Amino acid sequence: MAAADEDIARRSLTKIDWVLRGRALRRLNQLLIEAALETGVIDDEDSSARRHVLRAAALMEMGDQVDFRDREAVAETYADKTAVNPPRFPLATFAAGAIVLALSTTIAAATVVVVTSPAPGAQVVRPTPPPPAGAFAVGGSPGHERAVEETLTSQLHALIEHRTLARDPAAFSSHPGVAAAWRELVDGAPNYHLDDRSQDPEELKVRVQVLSDQLAASNLGYFAAVERSTRNDITIGVYKIAKVTFVRADSERVRVLDAQRISSTEPTKPVLGMKAEGMDDPVVLLDQVSAHVATQLLPVLDGQPYALGDDSWARSARGRNATMAATRAIRRELGTALASDAFDLGRATIRLRKLLLASVRHHEAQHGREQNKQISLPEELARLVGPLRDGRGRPNPMAFRARNELSAYASQIASDMWLPQVALWNLARHAFQSSRRGTPESYAAVIVLEGMARQLGISGATTGKSALHRGELDRDRLAELVAPLASKTTIELRSAAARLWAELFDEPLVRLVDDVFGE
Repeated sequence: MAAADEDIARRSLTKIDWVLRGRALRRLNQLLIEAALETGVIDDEDSSARRHVLRAAALMEMGDQVDFRDREAVAETYADKTAVNPPRFPLATFAAGAIVLALSTTIAAATVVVVTSPAPGAQVVRPTPPPPAGAFAVGGSPGHERAVEETLTSQLHALIEHRTLARDPAAFSSHPGVAAAWRELVDGAPNYHLDDRSQDPEELKVRVQVLSDQLAASNLGYFAAVERSTRNDITIGVYKIAKVTFVRADSERVRVLDAQRISSTEPTKPVLGMKAEGMDDPVVLLDQVSAHVATQLLPVLDGQPYALGDDSWARSARGRNATMAATRAIRRELGTALASDAFDLGRATIRLRKLLLASVRHHEAQHGREQNKQISLPEELARLVGPLRDGRGRPNPMAFRARNELSAYASQIASDMWLPQVALWNLARHAFQSSRRGTPESYAAVIVLEGMARQLGISGATTGKSALHRGELDRDRLAELVAPLASKTTIELRSAAARLWAELFDEPLVRLVDDVFGE
Protein backbone atom coordinates (compact mmCIF):
# COMPACT_ATOMS: atom_id res chain seq x y z
CA MET A 1 0.00 0.00 0.00
CA ALA A 2 1.53 3.37 -0.97
CA ALA A 3 2.05 5.68 1.97
CA ALA A 4 4.63 8.29 0.88
CA ASP A 5 5.35 9.29 4.45
CA GLU A 6 8.49 11.16 5.56
CA ASP A 7 7.83 10.18 9.19
CA ILE A 8 8.14 6.51 8.25
CA ALA A 9 11.57 7.30 6.84
CA ARG A 10 12.58 8.95 10.10
CA ARG A 11 11.26 6.08 12.21
CA SER A 12 13.17 3.58 10.07
CA LEU A 13 16.42 5.28 11.03
CA THR A 14 15.84 4.40 14.68
CA LYS A 15 16.62 0.79 13.76
CA ILE A 16 20.22 1.42 12.64
CA ASP A 17 23.23 1.50 14.93
CA TRP A 18 22.97 4.09 17.75
CA VAL A 19 26.30 5.67 16.78
CA LEU A 20 24.95 6.51 13.32
CA ARG A 21 21.39 7.61 14.07
CA GLY A 22 21.89 11.28 14.88
CA ARG A 23 24.06 11.98 11.84
CA ALA A 24 21.79 9.96 9.55
CA LEU A 25 18.66 11.76 10.76
CA ARG A 26 20.26 15.17 10.19
CA ARG A 27 21.31 14.09 6.69
CA LEU A 28 17.78 12.81 5.95
CA ASN A 29 16.21 16.13 6.96
CA GLN A 30 18.72 18.01 4.81
CA LEU A 31 18.00 15.74 1.82
CA LEU A 32 14.24 16.21 2.14
CA ILE A 33 14.64 19.99 2.15
CA GLU A 34 16.94 19.89 -0.87
CA ALA A 35 14.61 17.50 -2.71
CA ALA A 36 11.62 19.76 -2.04
CA LEU A 37 13.50 22.71 -3.48
CA GLU A 38 14.78 20.79 -6.51
CA THR A 39 11.39 19.27 -7.32
CA GLY A 40 9.43 22.45 -6.61
CA VAL A 41 7.08 20.51 -4.28
CA ILE A 42 6.60 22.58 -1.12
CA ASP A 43 4.04 21.56 1.52
CA ASP A 44 2.01 19.52 -0.94
CA GLU A 45 -0.52 17.20 0.69
CA ASP A 46 -0.89 15.05 -2.43
CA SER A 47 0.60 11.58 -1.82
CA SER A 48 2.04 11.31 -5.35
CA ALA A 49 3.89 14.61 -4.84
CA ARG A 50 5.29 13.47 -1.50
CA ARG A 51 6.36 10.18 -3.09
CA HIS A 52 8.12 12.15 -5.84
CA VAL A 53 10.08 14.14 -3.22
CA LEU A 54 11.11 10.95 -1.40
CA ARG A 55 12.29 9.32 -4.65
CA ALA A 56 14.26 12.46 -5.54
CA ALA A 57 15.89 12.47 -2.10
CA ALA A 58 16.93 8.83 -2.50
CA LEU A 59 18.43 9.52 -5.94
CA MET A 60 20.30 12.56 -4.60
CA GLU A 61 21.87 10.44 -1.89
CA MET A 62 22.90 7.83 -4.46
CA GLY A 63 24.42 10.51 -6.70
CA ASP A 64 22.13 10.12 -9.74
CA GLN A 65 21.84 13.04 -12.14
CA VAL A 66 18.29 13.54 -13.35
CA ASP A 67 15.82 16.37 -13.92
CA PHE A 68 14.15 16.27 -10.53
CA ARG A 69 11.17 18.30 -11.74
CA ASP A 70 10.39 15.57 -14.28
CA ARG A 71 8.32 13.09 -12.31
CA GLU A 72 8.39 10.40 -15.01
CA ALA A 73 12.16 10.58 -15.31
CA VAL A 74 12.59 10.39 -11.56
CA ALA A 75 10.20 7.45 -11.32
CA GLU A 76 11.98 5.53 -14.11
CA THR A 77 15.45 6.16 -12.66
CA TYR A 78 14.26 5.21 -9.22
CA ALA A 79 12.68 1.98 -10.52
CA ASP A 80 16.05 0.92 -12.00
CA LYS A 81 17.65 0.99 -8.59
CA THR A 82 17.82 -2.14 -6.47
CA ALA A 83 17.05 -1.58 -2.81
CA VAL A 84 19.59 -2.88 -0.31
CA ASN A 85 19.09 -3.98 3.28
CA PRO A 86 19.83 -1.36 5.93
CA PRO A 87 23.22 -1.86 7.58
CA ARG A 88 23.52 -3.09 11.15
CA PHE A 89 27.30 -2.57 11.50
CA PRO A 90 28.17 -1.92 15.15
CA LEU A 91 31.43 -0.15 14.28
CA ALA A 92 31.59 3.57 13.64
CA THR A 93 34.42 3.03 11.12
CA PHE A 94 31.77 2.04 8.61
CA ALA A 95 29.89 5.30 9.26
CA ALA A 96 30.17 6.99 5.89
CA GLY A 97 29.12 4.02 3.80
CA ALA A 98 26.51 2.95 6.33
CA ILE A 99 24.82 6.33 6.38
CA VAL A 100 24.62 6.42 2.58
CA LEU A 101 23.13 2.94 2.44
CA ALA A 102 20.80 3.52 5.37
CA LEU A 103 19.48 6.78 3.98
CA SER A 104 18.91 5.50 0.47
CA THR A 105 17.21 2.36 1.73
CA THR A 106 15.20 4.23 4.35
CA ILE A 107 13.88 6.81 1.90
CA ALA A 108 13.07 4.11 -0.62
CA ALA A 109 11.25 2.03 1.94
CA ALA A 110 9.14 5.03 2.92
CA THR A 111 7.55 5.20 -0.54
CA VAL A 112 5.89 1.77 -0.36
CA VAL A 113 4.62 0.43 2.95
CA VAL A 114 2.51 -2.62 3.78
CA VAL A 115 -0.85 -2.16 5.44
CA THR A 116 0.55 -2.91 8.89
CA SER A 117 2.49 0.40 8.93
CA PRO A 118 0.97 3.49 10.54
CA ALA A 119 -1.11 5.77 8.35
CA PRO A 120 0.46 9.05 7.24
CA GLY A 121 0.77 11.39 10.21
CA ALA A 122 -0.16 8.63 12.67
CA GLN A 123 1.23 8.92 16.18
CA VAL A 124 2.67 6.20 18.37
CA VAL A 125 -0.25 4.54 20.13
CA ARG A 126 0.04 3.24 23.67
CA PRO A 127 -0.76 -0.49 23.69
CA THR A 128 -3.17 -1.96 26.20
CA PRO A 129 -1.30 -2.09 29.52
CA PRO A 130 -0.45 -5.57 30.83
CA PRO A 131 -2.29 -6.76 33.94
CA PRO A 132 -0.96 -5.10 37.10
CA ALA A 133 0.83 -7.29 39.61
CA GLY A 134 1.21 -7.40 43.37
CA ALA A 135 0.38 -4.13 45.11
CA PHE A 136 -0.80 -2.55 41.86
CA ALA A 137 -3.60 -5.14 41.73
CA VAL A 138 -4.65 -5.35 45.37
CA GLY A 139 -3.02 -2.42 47.17
CA GLY A 140 -0.08 -2.26 49.54
CA SER A 141 3.63 -1.59 49.18
CA PRO A 142 5.21 -2.48 45.81
CA GLY A 143 8.75 -3.80 45.36
CA HIS A 144 11.83 -1.63 45.12
CA GLU A 145 15.24 -2.42 43.63
CA ARG A 146 18.15 -0.03 44.07
CA ALA A 147 19.65 -0.93 40.68
CA VAL A 148 16.37 -0.22 38.89
CA GLU A 149 15.94 3.06 40.77
CA GLU A 150 19.47 4.26 39.99
CA THR A 151 19.15 3.28 36.33
CA LEU A 152 15.85 5.11 35.89
CA THR A 153 17.08 8.30 37.53
CA SER A 154 20.46 8.44 35.78
CA GLN A 155 19.36 7.28 32.34
CA LEU A 156 16.24 9.45 32.03
CA HIS A 157 18.32 12.45 33.10
CA ALA A 158 20.85 11.49 30.41
CA LEU A 159 18.03 11.34 27.84
CA ILE A 160 16.99 14.93 28.60
CA GLU A 161 20.61 16.05 28.33
CA HIS A 162 21.15 14.24 24.99
CA ARG A 163 23.80 11.95 26.47
CA THR A 164 24.43 8.36 25.37
CA LEU A 165 21.91 5.86 26.76
CA ALA A 166 22.36 2.21 27.65
CA ARG A 167 19.97 0.26 25.43
CA ASP A 168 20.05 -2.89 27.59
CA PRO A 169 20.77 -1.91 31.21
CA ALA A 170 21.66 -4.83 33.45
CA ALA A 171 19.14 -3.62 36.05
CA PHE A 172 16.24 -4.47 33.73
CA SER A 173 17.49 -7.90 32.66
CA SER A 174 15.25 -9.79 35.12
CA HIS A 175 12.19 -7.79 34.01
CA PRO A 176 11.64 -8.55 30.28
CA GLY A 177 8.66 -6.22 29.86
CA VAL A 178 10.53 -3.30 31.40
CA ALA A 179 13.60 -4.07 29.27
CA ALA A 180 11.54 -4.12 26.06
CA ALA A 181 9.77 -0.85 26.92
CA TRP A 182 13.13 0.74 27.69
CA ARG A 183 14.60 -0.32 24.33
CA GLU A 184 11.63 1.25 22.53
CA LEU A 185 12.12 4.43 24.55
CA VAL A 186 15.81 4.58 23.64
CA ASP A 187 15.22 3.73 19.97
CA GLY A 188 12.66 6.52 19.66
CA ALA A 189 15.05 9.18 21.01
CA PRO A 190 15.71 10.87 17.62
CA ASN A 191 11.99 11.68 17.32
CA TYR A 192 11.50 13.45 20.64
CA HIS A 193 12.54 17.05 19.69
CA LEU A 194 13.48 17.76 23.31
CA ASP A 195 14.86 21.22 22.56
CA ASP A 196 11.75 22.47 20.73
CA ARG A 197 9.53 24.12 23.35
CA SER A 198 6.76 24.67 20.80
CA GLN A 199 6.21 20.94 20.21
CA ASP A 200 4.18 18.62 22.39
CA PRO A 201 6.36 15.51 22.92
CA GLU A 202 3.57 13.02 22.28
CA GLU A 203 5.79 10.09 21.34
CA LEU A 204 7.99 10.60 24.39
CA LYS A 205 4.90 10.70 26.64
CA VAL A 206 3.65 7.42 25.19
CA ARG A 207 7.03 5.69 25.50
CA VAL A 208 7.42 6.86 29.11
CA GLN A 209 3.90 5.73 29.99
CA VAL A 210 4.52 2.29 28.45
CA LEU A 211 7.65 2.04 30.60
CA SER A 212 5.58 2.90 33.70
CA ASP A 213 2.96 0.31 32.67
CA GLN A 214 5.63 -2.36 32.53
CA LEU A 215 7.06 -1.33 35.90
CA ALA A 216 3.58 -1.79 37.41
CA ALA A 217 3.25 -5.19 35.71
CA SER A 218 6.49 -6.21 37.44
CA ASN A 219 5.28 -4.83 40.82
CA LEU A 220 8.13 -2.33 40.82
CA GLY A 221 7.29 0.83 42.77
CA TYR A 222 8.41 3.49 40.29
CA PHE A 223 6.94 5.58 37.51
CA ALA A 224 8.13 8.39 35.26
CA ALA A 225 6.23 11.40 33.94
CA VAL A 226 7.00 13.90 31.18
CA GLU A 227 6.74 17.40 32.65
CA ARG A 228 7.39 21.03 31.77
CA SER A 229 9.83 23.23 33.66
CA THR A 230 9.11 26.81 34.70
CA ARG A 231 10.87 27.81 31.46
CA ASN A 232 8.62 25.43 29.50
CA ASP A 233 11.51 23.03 28.85
CA ILE A 234 10.70 19.33 28.58
CA THR A 235 11.87 17.29 31.57
CA ILE A 236 11.15 13.87 33.05
CA GLY A 237 10.33 13.31 36.72
CA VAL A 238 11.02 9.93 38.32
CA TYR A 239 8.84 8.95 41.29
CA LYS A 240 9.13 6.26 43.93
CA ILE A 241 5.82 4.72 45.02
CA ALA A 242 5.58 4.00 48.74
CA LYS A 243 2.05 2.60 48.71
CA VAL A 244 -0.71 1.74 46.25
CA THR A 245 -4.18 2.51 47.58
CA PHE A 246 -7.70 2.31 46.20
CA VAL A 247 -10.58 4.74 46.57
CA ARG A 248 -14.10 3.49 45.97
CA ALA A 249 -17.05 5.29 44.38
CA ASP A 250 -19.92 2.81 44.73
CA SER A 251 -18.68 -0.22 42.74
CA GLU A 252 -15.90 1.71 40.98
CA ARG A 253 -12.36 1.41 42.35
CA VAL A 254 -9.81 4.11 41.54
CA ARG A 255 -6.13 3.31 42.04
CA VAL A 256 -4.13 6.10 43.68
CA LEU A 257 -0.35 6.15 44.16
CA ASP A 258 1.33 7.55 47.25
CA ALA A 259 4.69 8.65 45.88
CA GLN A 260 7.64 11.01 46.18
CA ARG A 261 9.70 12.48 43.38
CA ILE A 262 13.28 11.24 43.50
CA SER A 263 14.76 12.68 40.32
CA SER A 264 14.07 15.70 38.16
CA THR A 265 15.88 18.75 36.86
CA GLU A 266 13.15 20.92 38.38
CA PRO A 267 12.35 21.75 42.04
CA THR A 268 9.48 20.08 43.86
CA LYS A 269 6.00 21.20 42.89
CA PRO A 270 4.05 23.05 45.63
CA VAL A 271 1.00 20.80 45.24
CA LEU A 272 -0.31 17.98 47.42
CA GLY A 273 -1.28 15.71 44.54
CA MET A 274 -1.32 15.53 40.78
CA LYS A 275 -2.76 13.76 37.79
CA ALA A 276 0.27 13.59 35.49
CA GLU A 277 -0.52 14.06 31.80
CA GLY A 278 -0.71 10.72 30.03
CA MET A 279 -0.92 8.72 33.26
CA ASP A 280 -3.91 6.67 34.33
CA ASP A 281 -3.23 6.80 38.06
CA PRO A 282 -3.62 9.95 40.16
CA VAL A 283 -0.81 10.59 42.63
CA VAL A 284 -0.54 11.91 46.19
CA LEU A 285 2.85 13.55 46.82
CA LEU A 286 4.09 12.40 50.20
CA ASP A 287 6.78 15.01 50.81
CA GLN A 288 4.37 17.85 50.10
CA VAL A 289 1.70 16.36 52.37
CA SER A 290 4.22 16.06 55.20
CA ALA A 291 5.36 19.65 54.63
CA HIS A 292 1.75 20.89 54.65
CA VAL A 293 1.10 19.18 57.98
CA ALA A 294 4.28 20.65 59.48
CA THR A 295 3.94 24.20 58.16
CA GLN A 296 0.17 24.76 57.83
CA LEU A 297 -1.76 22.53 60.26
CA LEU A 298 0.43 21.87 63.31
CA PRO A 299 1.10 25.62 63.80
CA VAL A 300 -2.68 26.25 63.90
CA LEU A 301 -3.02 23.53 66.52
CA ASP A 302 -0.25 25.32 68.44
CA GLY A 303 -2.12 28.64 68.46
CA GLN A 304 -0.89 30.37 65.30
CA PRO A 305 -3.28 31.85 62.67
CA TYR A 306 -4.00 30.07 59.41
CA ALA A 307 -2.46 31.89 56.44
CA LEU A 308 -5.65 32.76 54.55
CA GLY A 309 -4.25 35.88 52.83
CA ASP A 310 -0.73 36.84 51.77
CA ASP A 311 -0.61 40.65 51.41
CA SER A 312 -1.82 43.90 52.98
CA TRP A 313 -5.44 42.74 52.66
CA ALA A 314 -4.73 40.03 55.24
CA ARG A 315 -3.78 42.78 57.71
CA SER A 316 -6.97 44.78 57.09
CA ALA A 317 -9.89 44.53 59.53
CA ARG A 318 -11.92 42.38 57.11
CA GLY A 319 -8.90 40.22 56.35
CA ARG A 320 -8.04 39.67 60.02
CA ASN A 321 -11.64 38.73 60.86
CA ALA A 322 -11.78 36.21 58.01
CA THR A 323 -8.42 34.75 58.98
CA MET A 324 -9.40 34.26 62.60
CA ALA A 325 -12.74 32.68 61.67
CA ALA A 326 -11.04 30.15 59.40
CA THR A 327 -8.35 29.55 62.04
CA ARG A 328 -10.91 28.79 64.76
CA ALA A 329 -12.75 26.37 62.47
CA ILE A 330 -9.58 24.49 61.55
CA ARG A 331 -8.35 24.35 65.17
CA ARG A 332 -11.73 23.03 66.33
CA GLU A 333 -11.76 20.41 63.59
CA LEU A 334 -8.18 19.29 64.31
CA GLY A 335 -8.95 18.94 67.99
CA THR A 336 -11.91 16.68 67.25
CA ALA A 337 -9.99 14.58 64.71
CA LEU A 338 -6.92 14.12 66.93
CA ALA A 339 -8.62 13.74 70.34
CA SER A 340 -5.93 12.81 72.90
CA ASP A 341 -3.24 12.70 70.18
CA ALA A 342 -3.45 16.50 69.97
CA PHE A 343 -1.30 16.74 73.13
CA ASP A 344 1.61 14.74 71.71
CA LEU A 345 3.49 16.25 68.74
CA GLY A 346 4.68 12.92 67.39
CA ARG A 347 1.29 11.21 67.53
CA ALA A 348 -0.46 14.34 66.23
CA THR A 349 1.90 14.49 63.24
CA ILE A 350 1.34 10.84 62.33
CA ARG A 351 -2.44 11.06 62.73
CA LEU A 352 -2.75 14.32 60.77
CA ARG A 353 -0.59 12.96 57.97
CA LYS A 354 -2.87 9.93 57.62
CA LEU A 355 -6.01 12.06 57.60
CA LEU A 356 -4.63 14.56 55.09
CA LEU A 357 -3.38 11.75 52.84
CA ALA A 358 -6.90 10.29 52.78
CA SER A 359 -8.43 13.67 51.99
CA VAL A 360 -6.01 14.39 49.13
CA ARG A 361 -6.55 10.88 47.76
CA HIS A 362 -10.27 11.67 47.46
CA HIS A 363 -9.44 14.83 45.50
CA GLU A 364 -7.06 13.04 43.15
CA ALA A 365 -9.34 10.04 42.76
CA GLN A 366 -12.09 12.36 41.51
CA HIS A 367 -9.66 13.57 38.84
CA GLY A 368 -8.92 9.93 38.00
CA ARG A 369 -12.61 9.05 37.69
CA GLU A 370 -13.27 11.93 35.31
CA GLN A 371 -10.28 11.62 32.99
CA ASN A 372 -12.27 9.68 30.40
CA LYS A 373 -15.65 11.29 31.13
CA GLN A 374 -17.14 14.39 29.55
CA ILE A 375 -18.55 16.18 32.57
CA SER A 376 -20.35 19.44 31.84
CA LEU A 377 -19.00 22.94 32.37
CA PRO A 378 -21.21 24.79 34.88
CA GLU A 379 -22.67 27.99 33.46
CA GLU A 380 -21.39 30.19 36.27
CA LEU A 381 -17.85 28.92 35.70
CA ALA A 382 -18.16 29.39 31.95
CA ARG A 383 -18.99 33.06 32.56
CA LEU A 384 -15.64 33.42 34.31
CA VAL A 385 -13.30 31.32 32.14
CA GLY A 386 -15.11 30.92 28.82
CA PRO A 387 -16.29 27.74 27.04
CA LEU A 388 -14.36 24.47 26.94
CA ARG A 389 -13.67 24.98 23.23
CA ASP A 390 -13.68 27.99 20.94
CA GLY A 391 -15.65 28.32 17.69
CA ARG A 392 -12.99 26.35 15.80
CA GLY A 393 -13.05 23.46 18.27
CA ARG A 394 -9.74 24.31 19.92
CA PRO A 395 -9.57 23.50 23.66
CA ASN A 396 -9.52 26.19 26.33
CA PRO A 397 -7.03 24.82 28.91
CA MET A 398 -8.15 27.24 31.62
CA ALA A 399 -11.78 26.13 31.30
CA PHE A 400 -10.86 22.43 31.42
CA ARG A 401 -8.59 22.84 34.45
CA ALA A 402 -10.99 25.09 36.35
CA ARG A 403 -13.87 22.66 35.74
CA ASN A 404 -11.78 19.71 36.93
CA GLU A 405 -10.61 21.50 40.07
CA LEU A 406 -14.13 22.69 40.86
CA SER A 407 -15.41 19.12 40.68
CA ALA A 408 -12.50 17.65 42.65
CA TYR A 409 -12.60 20.20 45.49
CA ALA A 410 -16.38 20.06 45.94
CA SER A 411 -16.22 16.25 45.92
CA GLN A 412 -13.30 16.28 48.39
CA ILE A 413 -15.17 18.47 50.88
CA ALA A 414 -18.29 16.34 50.55
CA SER A 415 -16.37 13.07 51.00
CA ASP A 416 -14.04 14.06 53.86
CA MET A 417 -15.34 12.75 57.20
CA TRP A 418 -12.61 14.36 59.32
CA LEU A 419 -11.16 17.47 57.63
CA PRO A 420 -13.79 19.24 55.47
CA GLN A 421 -12.93 22.63 57.02
CA VAL A 422 -9.25 22.07 56.22
CA ALA A 423 -10.15 21.19 52.62
CA LEU A 424 -12.46 24.20 52.29
CA TRP A 425 -10.00 26.80 53.59
CA ASN A 426 -7.09 25.26 51.71
CA LEU A 427 -9.13 25.90 48.56
CA ALA A 428 -10.26 29.36 49.75
CA ARG A 429 -6.64 30.56 49.97
CA HIS A 430 -6.47 30.43 46.16
CA ALA A 431 -9.06 33.22 46.12
CA PHE A 432 -7.80 35.27 49.06
CA GLN A 433 -4.07 35.16 48.28
CA SER A 434 -3.02 37.63 45.61
CA SER A 435 -0.20 35.36 44.39
CA ARG A 436 -2.76 32.74 43.31
CA ARG A 437 -5.19 35.10 41.60
CA GLY A 438 -6.23 34.03 38.11
CA THR A 439 -5.43 30.34 38.60
CA PRO A 440 -8.02 27.63 37.85
CA GLU A 441 -8.21 26.96 41.59
CA SER A 442 -9.02 30.61 42.32
CA TYR A 443 -12.12 30.46 40.12
CA ALA A 444 -13.13 27.17 41.72
CA ALA A 445 -12.67 28.71 45.17
CA VAL A 446 -15.07 31.59 44.50
CA ILE A 447 -17.77 29.30 43.13
CA VAL A 448 -17.42 26.80 46.02
CA LEU A 449 -17.49 29.47 48.74
CA GLU A 450 -20.46 31.29 47.25
CA GLY A 451 -22.23 28.09 46.26
CA MET A 452 -21.93 26.43 49.66
CA ALA A 453 -23.05 29.63 51.39
CA ARG A 454 -26.08 29.67 49.10
CA GLN A 455 -26.83 26.02 49.87
CA LEU A 456 -26.68 26.82 53.59
CA GLY A 457 -28.91 29.92 53.26
CA ILE A 458 -26.22 32.30 54.49
CA SER A 459 -27.23 35.97 54.24
CA GLY A 460 -25.58 37.78 51.36
CA ALA A 461 -25.05 34.62 49.29
CA THR A 462 -28.53 34.51 47.76
CA THR A 463 -28.44 37.86 45.94
CA GLY A 464 -27.07 36.37 42.74
CA LYS A 465 -24.14 38.84 42.69
CA SER A 466 -20.71 37.26 42.69
CA ALA A 467 -17.63 38.71 44.39
CA LEU A 468 -15.80 38.05 41.12
CA HIS A 469 -17.02 40.33 38.33
CA ARG A 470 -15.29 41.07 35.02
CA GLY A 471 -12.07 39.58 36.28
CA GLU A 472 -11.96 41.67 39.46
CA LEU A 473 -12.35 39.95 42.83
CA ASP A 474 -13.89 41.82 45.75
CA ARG A 475 -12.19 40.01 48.63
CA ASP A 476 -14.08 42.02 51.22
CA ARG A 477 -17.37 40.80 49.81
CA LEU A 478 -16.12 37.21 49.67
CA ALA A 479 -14.79 37.49 53.23
CA GLU A 480 -18.33 38.14 54.49
CA LEU A 481 -19.03 34.45 53.91
CA VAL A 482 -16.06 33.12 55.88
CA ALA A 483 -17.37 33.39 59.44
CA PRO A 484 -20.82 31.87 58.69
CA LEU A 485 -19.21 28.97 56.78
CA ALA A 486 -16.56 28.45 59.45
CA SER A 487 -19.28 28.06 62.11
CA LYS A 488 -20.92 25.11 60.36
CA THR A 489 -20.57 21.53 61.53
CA THR A 490 -18.81 18.79 59.59
CA ILE A 491 -22.14 17.26 58.54
CA GLU A 492 -23.51 20.63 57.39
CA LEU A 493 -20.42 21.38 55.29
CA ARG A 494 -20.30 17.94 53.69
CA SER A 495 -24.00 18.01 52.84
CA ALA A 496 -23.78 21.52 51.36
CA ALA A 497 -20.80 20.49 49.20
CA ALA A 498 -22.65 17.42 47.93
CA ARG A 499 -25.72 19.47 47.02
CA LEU A 500 -23.56 22.08 45.31
CA TRP A 501 -21.72 19.45 43.25
CA ALA A 502 -25.06 17.95 42.13
CA GLU A 503 -26.38 21.41 41.21
CA LEU A 504 -23.25 22.33 39.24
CA PHE A 505 -22.89 19.09 37.30
CA ASP A 506 -26.55 18.12 37.04
CA GLU A 507 -26.23 14.65 38.56
CA PRO A 508 -26.01 13.23 42.09
CA LEU A 509 -22.56 13.16 43.67
CA VAL A 510 -21.03 9.77 44.37
CA ARG A 511 -19.07 10.19 47.57
CA LEU A 512 -15.60 8.67 47.71
CA VAL A 513 -14.49 6.31 50.48
CA ASP A 514 -11.19 4.57 51.18
CA ASP A 515 -11.01 0.98 50.00
CA VAL A 516 -7.47 0.61 51.32
CA PHE A 517 -6.71 3.14 54.06
CA GLY A 518 -3.53 4.21 55.79
CA GLU A 519 0.17 4.27 55.05
